[in-house]
Amino acid sequence: MPTGRPPGAPALAGSHPANHGRRRGWIGLACLVLATLVIWGPASIPDRPGPSFDDREAVVGNPVVEGALPARAAFERDYWHHLEDAGHFRPLASLLLRWDHARSDPLGTKRGGTAEEARADGEPDWRAFRRTNVALHALVILLLGAALLRLDRRHGLPTPWIGLGLLALHPACADVVAWISGRTSLVSALGAALGLLGTTFLARTSRAPALGGAALAFTACGIALLGKEDGVVLVPVLALVAARCAGRRAGLGALTGGLLALVVIAALRQHALGSPLPSSPAAPLASFPLVERVTLGLAAWWRGLMEFLTPWTAWPPSAHLSDLTSSPGAWARAAALLAVALGAALALARRAIRTTSRPKARAAAGLASLAAVGLAIVPLAQVVPAGELFAPRFLYQPMLLGCYAAAALADAVLAPLRSPRLRAALQLGALAVCAAAAPRAAATYEGRASFWRAHLPDHAGDSRVWNDLGNAAREAGDLAEARAAFERAIELDPGYSRPRTNLGTLSLAEGDLLEAELQLRAAVAAGPRNPVARANLGNMLLRAEAFDEAAAQYRQAVELAPGRAAYHRGLGRALRLAGDAAGARAALRQALVLDPADLRARAEVERLGPQR
Repeated sequence: MPTGRPPGAPALAGSHPANHGRRRGWIGLACLVLATLVIWGPASIPDRPGPSFDDREAVVGNPVVEGALPARAAFERDYWHHLEDAGHFRPLASLLLRWDHARSDPLGTKRGGTAEEARADGEPDWRAFRRTNVALHALVILLLGAALLRLDRRHGLPTPWIGLGLLALHPACADVVAWISGRTSLVSALGAALGLLGTTFLARTSRAPALGGAALAFTACGIALLGKEDGVVLVPVLALVAARCAGRRAGLGALTGGLLALVVIAALRQHALGSPLPSSPAAPLASFPLVERVTLGLAAWWRGLMEFLTPWTAWPPSAHLSDLTSSPGAWARAAALLAVALGAALALARRAIRTTSRPKARAAAGLASLAAVGLAIVPLAQVVPAGELFAPRFLYQPMLLGCYAAAALADAVLAPLRSPRLRAALQLGALAVCAAAAPRAAATYEGRASFWRAHLPDHAGDSRVWNDLGNAAREAGDLAEARAAFERAIELDPGYSRPRTNLGTLSLAEGDLLEAELQLRAAVAAGPRNPVARANLGNMLLRAEAFDEAAAQYRQAVELAPGRAAYHRGLGRALRLAGDAAGARAALRQALVLDPADLRARAEVERLGPQR
């Protein structure tokens, strides 16, 4: 066939078919990143967004995030130290929140309010935090897509577009993108995407492949682990990918670097938290035996699999402990999940054996990707008790590592269809369903009320949901609805301490000291290790001028939550009023160490007068 150029003349630059394919790949990735921003941007950043779930607790009153403490303090304390230690060491997530707070509008004057009103509510502009989440998600897609394209060009692994598209647009990702506190998963995923991209640049001909692999894995695993504990899964994954890309030496180097990152992070955890291993003291399954804990954890993951397979439901409710323990089918669901995983692995292995060339490479990559998904599930299957049974953000890392598995499974399902165009159209249709459902899922996180109202239909018998719905109503100023929600939570679970605490606090704010004392004493009796109940009872006792008993309650609160400056301040005030000036100074001094910006603690110090 004539080419239109004289014989022997050089081809035009970029005219080779491989160059065209490469260009189409990068154009496709650019379009996917653009779609990610277009879909998640407006959905996750409404005009007047509020905090959702525990966003306010992560930011407001956190001296590391608000800048009252130096940045290095993020490496010296629990992620939730300002409230109550939870066994979480996530300094990079804290520092990113700190950066958002610094560039937001803490006084709220850009939102149309006065500076005085903004100081009263103490809220930053939440849009700054949400923009960072959307940008991080798009960056993860960009870096991971670049890694997959390079694996296609250099190592013959076809780009798993359907897997990458699901990670970009699946509505389950709203729990990471639209929820500010879900940022920990984004930081962990960023480390994974950087590491996978970096491995594609490792060369077998390098003079020091082991050193390059070690440095890359140490950096990538360090970033992931400083964002969230599930970054541990990246250690074996990067070692395997490095071995595939640059040979055994690079793989051994990456394994060494990843293990070294684990040791360094464990040492930092030991210094900050007193324990090198992750833990969650308040985990719902902490008191369960290992076998029962893992069984319930896997049953919860069955719910997660259903959330992944049904994106059109736009964020179904997560698994709660009451859903699983009250159901006799927990064992059956866990066994079904294992059977599905095993069957998929066998199907992919069979396909890898029976096919050749690139289809064989795709099937082999899919099998390895499925194994990585299994590894990603292990840390969150309650082997070590976690803070939640299941939340949609738990799907983020498995979807990231499972891009090839998703593509291989799509090939297996669509194999009977002979038309490549029809197969492509069906895959695009699946992504279109995800893109249509994503804004609905993101709307769940516009504020606390929207979050808990989304849970209520399927968890109307769960006292926790009613308690948090009451908190949302109280923040919105609807005290009647708040009281009704707290009373419903108590009715469902009379031994649940938190709604009694909230009801007592509400009565205290309304000036009903008798009702406040009744509810707060009941809250302390139901939850003796609930520091909020003890601190609020101490506050009520101060109002009743029972200063010595108030100090005793605040001491208990300080022992249970030593990182909360407000409790030390309350203890200082109670001791001052009880006549113990020395004790009051010590308590207030600790409050200012924990939060140097605590103006009320400074005012209490001034009331004490000069030290004699």
